[in-house]
Amino acid sequence: MAEKKKKLPIKKTEYKKLVNDCLALISDYKLLFVNDLIALLPFSKSTFYVYGLDKSDAIKEAIENNRTMIKQKLRAKWYESTTPTLQIALYKILATPEERKAMSSSSKEAKTDGMFPLEVQKAYLASLEKMADGDEDAD
Repeated sequence: MAEKKKKLPIKKTEYKKLVNDCLALISDYKLLFVNDLIALLPFSKSTFYVYGLDKSDAIKEAIENNRTMIKQKLRAKWYESTTPTLQIALYKILATPEERKAMSSSSKEAKTDGMFPLEVQKAYLASLEKMADGDEDAD
């Protein structure tokens, strides 16, 4: 048996307007998550779902396009970076499973260039703090 399409609690023209409003917000604010979109809407989260906006392919696609664009920009920035932390992060993304396994180490074998695990963690945190402060050398 063919399943009946669920009827929306609003008119189709009103639904299309809401979808277009959502698409405008996604574009204007470069939104990456549905919850961020919902926070900007003039109605509640439950209304968003009751109206079926969570099922809109256009909304899903717009958010996914923003995510893809941001990921591409981050990877390009990491590639050009002189910061070891960013270079390692990119390498982990690009690494084969064997390379990734070789990069991960147990605490017994975690010595790297004379640094112990705690020192590595401190260096990593210092690099993150430097980036958070907006230091241009952190690229």
